[in-house]
Amino acid sequence: MITNRYKTIAQFCSNDETRQHLMNAYASEFLGGLVATDGHKLLLAKGIGAGNWGKIVPGTMLKAGEATFINLADGVKFPNLESIAGDLKNGVEPMIQFQLPAWLKNIAKARLPVNARIYLNGVVQLRMHGQKQVSEIDVDFVSLDLRHLSAFAGEEIDLEIKTQMVQHAESTGDEKSVLEVQKMAPIKFACNDFLGLIMPMKE
Repeated sequence: MITNRYKTIAQFCSNDETRQHLMNAYASEFLGGLVATDGHKLLLAKGIGAGNWGKIVPGTMLKAGEATFINLADGVKFPNLESIAGDLKNGVEPMIQFQLPAWLKNIAKARLPVNARIYLNGVVQLRMHGQKQVSEIDVDFVSLDLRHLSAFAGEEIDLEIKTQMVQHAESTGDEKSVLEVQKMAPIKFACNDFLGLIMPMKE
Protein backbone atom coordinates (compact mmCIF):
# COMPACT_ATOMS: atom_id res chain seq x y z
CA MET A 1 0.00 0.00 0.00
CA ILE A 2 1.38 3.41 -0.99
CA THR A 3 1.14 5.72 2.01
CA ASN A 4 3.41 8.56 0.88
CA ARG A 5 3.85 9.55 -2.77
CA TYR A 6 7.09 11.40 -2.09
CA LYS A 7 8.74 8.34 -0.54
CA THR A 8 7.66 6.31 -3.56
CA ILE A 9 9.19 8.87 -5.94
CA ALA A 10 12.42 8.80 -3.91
CA GLN A 11 12.92 5.12 -4.75
CA PHE A 12 13.35 6.06 -8.40
CA CYS A 13 16.07 8.67 -7.76
CA SER A 14 19.69 7.67 -8.24
CA ASN A 15 21.95 6.91 -5.26
CA ASP A 16 25.06 7.37 -7.40
CA GLU A 17 26.91 10.45 -6.16
CA THR A 18 28.75 10.70 -9.49
CA ARG A 19 25.36 11.46 -11.08
CA GLN A 20 24.09 14.03 -8.63
CA HIS A 21 21.65 15.54 -11.12
CA LEU A 22 19.74 12.23 -10.95
CA MET A 23 19.65 12.23 -7.14
CA ASN A 24 16.73 14.67 -7.38
CA ALA A 25 13.24 14.66 -8.89
CA TYR A 26 12.42 17.21 -11.58
CA ALA A 27 9.16 19.11 -12.09
CA SER A 28 8.50 18.63 -15.81
CA GLU A 29 6.00 20.90 -17.49
CA PHE A 30 6.29 18.73 -20.62
CA LEU A 31 5.07 15.61 -18.77
CA GLY A 32 2.92 17.50 -16.28
CA GLY A 33 4.37 16.11 -13.09
CA LEU A 34 7.35 15.26 -10.92
CA VAL A 35 9.88 12.92 -12.56
CA ALA A 36 12.60 10.78 -10.99
CA THR A 37 15.03 8.49 -12.81
CA ASP A 38 18.28 6.64 -12.16
CA GLY A 39 18.88 5.74 -15.80
CA HIS A 40 17.37 2.25 -15.45
CA LYS A 41 13.88 3.17 -14.32
CA LEU A 42 11.77 6.34 -14.49
CA LEU A 43 8.70 7.42 -12.53
CA LEU A 44 6.21 10.19 -13.28
CA ALA A 45 3.87 11.47 -10.56
CA LYS A 46 1.26 13.39 -12.51
CA GLY A 47 0.10 16.70 -11.08
CA ILE A 48 2.94 17.24 -8.61
CA GLY A 49 5.04 20.32 -9.37
CA ALA A 50 2.50 22.64 -10.98
CA GLY A 51 3.75 26.20 -10.50
CA ASN A 52 7.31 24.95 -9.96
CA TRP A 53 8.14 23.71 -13.46
CA GLY A 54 11.88 23.42 -14.11
CA LYS A 55 12.72 23.10 -10.42
CA ILE A 56 13.87 20.04 -8.46
CA VAL A 57 13.16 18.33 -5.16
CA PRO A 58 16.24 16.76 -3.49
CA GLY A 59 16.00 13.00 -3.15
CA THR A 60 16.96 13.21 0.53
CA MET A 61 13.88 15.33 1.16
CA LEU A 62 11.64 12.94 -0.78
CA LYS A 63 12.95 10.03 1.32
CA ALA A 64 11.70 11.90 4.39
CA GLY A 65 8.26 12.18 2.81
CA GLU A 66 8.51 15.90 2.11
CA ALA A 67 8.92 18.16 -0.93
CA THR A 68 10.37 21.64 -1.27
CA PHE A 69 11.14 22.86 -4.78
CA ILE A 70 14.47 24.54 -5.45
CA ASN A 71 16.25 25.78 -8.56
CA LEU A 72 18.72 23.62 -10.44
CA ALA A 73 22.34 24.58 -9.83
CA ASP A 74 24.00 26.57 -12.59
CA GLY A 75 25.22 24.34 -15.40
CA VAL A 76 23.26 21.30 -14.19
CA LYS A 77 20.72 19.78 -16.55
CA PHE A 78 18.14 17.05 -16.07
CA PRO A 79 17.91 14.43 -18.89
CA ASN A 80 15.90 15.33 -21.99
CA LEU A 81 12.50 13.96 -21.03
CA GLU A 82 10.96 14.64 -24.42
CA SER A 83 13.49 12.20 -25.86
CA ILE A 84 13.52 9.46 -23.24
CA ALA A 85 9.97 9.62 -21.84
CA GLY A 86 7.87 11.50 -24.36
CA ASP A 87 5.74 8.41 -24.94
CA LEU A 88 4.38 8.69 -21.39
CA LYS A 89 2.28 11.65 -22.53
CA ASN A 90 0.09 9.07 -24.25
CA GLY A 91 -0.45 7.17 -21.00
CA VAL A 92 -0.23 3.39 -20.74
CA GLU A 93 -2.28 0.94 -22.79
CA PRO A 94 -2.50 -2.13 -20.52
CA MET A 95 -1.39 -5.35 -22.21
CA ILE A 96 -0.62 -7.31 -19.05
CA GLN A 97 -2.17 -6.77 -15.63
CA PHE A 98 -1.18 -8.52 -12.42
CA GLN A 99 -0.57 -7.96 -8.73
CA LEU A 100 3.03 -7.60 -7.62
CA PRO A 101 3.87 -9.90 -4.67
CA ALA A 102 4.14 -8.25 -1.26
CA TRP A 103 7.60 -9.76 -0.67
CA LEU A 104 8.91 -7.58 -3.48
CA LYS A 105 9.48 -4.75 -0.98
CA ASN A 106 12.25 -6.80 0.63
CA ILE A 107 14.41 -7.01 -2.49
CA ALA A 108 14.86 -3.32 -3.32
CA LYS A 109 18.50 -3.43 -2.20
CA ALA A 110 19.30 -6.96 -3.35
CA ARG A 111 22.80 -7.15 -4.78
CA LEU A 112 21.83 -9.52 -7.59
CA PRO A 113 19.07 -8.95 -10.15
CA VAL A 114 15.69 -10.55 -9.52
CA ASN A 115 14.57 -11.29 -13.06
CA ALA A 116 11.00 -11.71 -14.23
CA ARG A 117 10.27 -13.16 -17.63
CA ILE A 118 7.01 -11.62 -18.80
CA TYR A 119 5.00 -13.08 -21.67
CA LEU A 120 2.44 -11.52 -23.95
CA ASN A 121 -0.19 -13.87 -22.54
CA GLY A 122 0.41 -12.55 -19.04
CA VAL A 123 2.33 -15.51 -17.64
CA VAL A 124 5.27 -14.59 -15.41
CA GLN A 125 8.38 -16.67 -14.85
CA LEU A 126 10.36 -15.65 -11.76
CA ARG A 127 14.07 -16.33 -11.38
CA MET A 128 15.72 -15.54 -8.06
CA HIS A 129 19.47 -16.02 -7.72
CA GLY A 130 19.59 -18.92 -10.13
CA GLN A 131 16.37 -20.54 -8.92
CA LYS A 132 13.48 -20.34 -11.35
CA GLN A 133 9.83 -21.31 -11.46
CA VAL A 134 8.33 -21.87 -14.89
CA SER A 135 4.57 -21.79 -15.25
CA GLU A 136 4.42 -21.85 -19.04
CA ILE A 137 6.83 -21.96 -21.98
CA ASP A 138 6.42 -19.22 -24.56
CA VAL A 139 8.88 -17.89 -27.14
CA ASP A 140 7.76 -14.25 -27.02
CA PHE A 141 8.74 -12.53 -23.80
CA VAL A 142 10.70 -9.68 -22.24
CA SER A 143 12.76 -9.78 -19.06
CA LEU A 144 13.03 -7.07 -16.42
CA ASP A 145 14.61 -6.69 -13.00
CA LEU A 146 11.85 -6.75 -10.38
CA ARG A 147 13.94 -4.60 -8.04
CA HIS A 148 12.85 -1.67 -10.22
CA LEU A 149 9.22 -2.23 -9.22
CA SER A 150 9.75 -2.92 -5.50
CA ALA A 151 8.18 0.46 -4.61
CA PHE A 152 4.84 -1.01 -5.72
CA ALA A 153 4.98 -4.31 -3.81
CA GLY A 154 1.48 -5.67 -3.26
CA GLU A 155 -0.09 -3.28 -5.80
CA GLU A 156 -1.92 -3.97 -9.05
CA ILE A 157 0.19 -2.93 -12.02
CA ASP A 158 -0.42 -2.54 -15.75
CA LEU A 159 2.35 -3.12 -18.28
CA GLU A 160 2.60 -2.01 -21.90
CA ILE A 161 5.21 -3.88 -23.94
CA LYS A 162 6.22 -2.55 -27.34
CA THR A 163 5.49 -4.89 -30.21
CA GLN A 164 5.89 -4.80 -33.96
CA MET A 165 4.48 -6.67 -36.93
CA VAL A 166 7.12 -8.74 -38.70
CA GLN A 167 6.80 -10.66 -41.96
CA HIS A 168 7.87 -14.30 -41.74
CA ALA A 169 8.44 -16.59 -44.72
CA GLU A 170 6.51 -19.86 -44.61
CA SER A 171 7.81 -23.18 -45.96
CA THR A 172 5.13 -22.88 -48.65
CA GLY A 173 6.74 -19.69 -49.92
CA ASP A 174 3.96 -17.52 -48.50
CA GLU A 175 4.49 -14.82 -45.90
CA LYS A 176 2.55 -14.23 -42.71
CA SER A 177 2.49 -11.30 -40.31
CA VAL A 178 3.64 -12.12 -36.79
CA LEU A 179 3.44 -9.86 -33.73
CA GLU A 180 6.84 -9.79 -32.03
CA VAL A 181 8.05 -8.15 -28.83
CA GLN A 182 10.64 -5.38 -29.13
CA LYS A 183 12.69 -6.92 -26.35
CA MET A 184 15.05 -4.03 -25.69
CA ALA A 185 12.42 -1.27 -25.83
CA PRO A 186 11.41 0.35 -22.51
CA ILE A 187 8.42 -1.21 -20.77
CA LYS A 188 5.73 1.28 -19.76
CA PHE A 189 3.85 0.75 -16.51
CA ALA A 190 0.99 2.31 -14.59
CA CYS A 191 0.20 1.86 -10.91
CA ASN A 192 -2.39 3.95 -9.08
CA ASP A 193 -1.73 7.50 -10.35
CA PHE A 194 1.91 6.85 -11.27
CA LEU A 195 3.30 6.20 -14.75
CA GLY A 196 6.79 4.96 -15.53
CA LEU A 197 9.37 3.27 -17.70
CA ILE A 198 11.55 0.23 -16.99
CA MET A 199 14.48 -0.86 -19.13
CA PRO A 200 14.29 -4.62 -19.78
CA MET A 201 17.05 -7.05 -18.87
CA LYS A 202 19.43 -8.39 -21.49
CA GLU A 203 19.03 -12.09 -22.05
